[in-house]
Formats: sequence, structure tokens, C-alpha cells
Amino acid sequence: MKTHFSHSASKAGQDGATLIIALLILLAMTVLGTSSMGTLTMQERMISNMRDENVAFQAAESGLAACELNLRDNNPAVSQSNYQQQGNAAANAGGSYTYWWDDPSIWSTFGIDMPGAVDRSSGSRGKGGVSADPICVREHIGLAPDDLSFESRSKRIGAEMYTVTSKGFGAEQTSESVVQSVVFARYK
Repeated sequence: MKTHFSHSASKAGQDGATLIIALLILLAMTVLGTSSMGTLTMQERMISNMRDENVAFQAAESGLAACELNLRDNNPAVSQSNYQQQGNAAANAGGSYTYWWDDPSIWSTFGIDMPGAVDRSSGSRGKGGVSADPICVREHIGLAPDDLSFESRSKRIGAEMYTVTSKGFGAEQTSESVVQSVVFARYK
């Protein structure tokens, strides 16, 4: 008995179709993988920027706390520490800035470095460390008398009021954060 196999013309035309379909699926998977890598890279940059922004904010908060403590411990009027009268910083800011704390010349003129307020060791840089010490500007608002009597005001019985503004930096010098508070300090 002889068996005879015949090849049809339709089967011969399908020999390369599987290869083309496999190549198209491979191309689609490559495009999806490449776009996913681009998305992941963008998300990694966003997370890094958020971390650096948070580090700058925490540095500004630490600088603010150190500056407030220094202000409460040392009467600037007696110790001749650097402080400004309320409005000096704003009056000296360049006209192109909406707020005086955006003007870098104000920080270099009136700013006080707060060394030791944050960790600047080389081992911590890039792992949440900061690129520079926080800076603060202290402005004297005036006396908040204990009562409204003439005696209290003439003898300066009450608390001195100050506006304290602090600028902190992230791991990169381009990340900055500014915070501000009002401090009441009693001096003897």
C-alpha cells in the first residue's frame, strides 16, 4: 500500500505568516518596554525632586528653630547681634522681586548663617544631607507691652517681637525653602 501526501497551495503560502506575527508581537513588546522605562525614569526624577524639596524644608525649619533659640537666649539690642528693623529687608530688595526673600542680595547682606543647625557631613550629602547651612534674617517689630498703661510702655515691660525668616537648602543648591515665624522674647 502506498500512501501519497499532497501539498496544497494554501499551506505553502502560510509558511512565513507565523514569523511575521511573532516579529510584530516582539515589536509591540519592545515599544511597551521602552515607554515603561521612560515613565519609570520620569517618576524616579520626580521622587528625587520631592525628596530634595523635603530636605530643604526640613533644613529651613531647623534653621528657624536655631535662630529663634538664639534670639530668645541673646537680646540682640544688648549683644549687638545682627538684626534689622521691620521693613528693612523689604525696602532693600530689588524691584524685580515680588517678595524680599526671593532676592539673593538680601540674604547675603542681612542673613545670619546657622551652622550646626543641620548635618552637612560629606557622608550625608546625597542621602538626605544639605548643600549649605540654613540662613536666617531677624527683623525687630517692636515691643508687645504687658498692658496698655503708660508705665509699662515707658519702662519697656513686655516682650520684644521679631519676625524670623529662614532659608534652607536641599542636597542641591537649587532646592530652597523659606519659612517664617513671629517670636516673642522677654529679656531681663
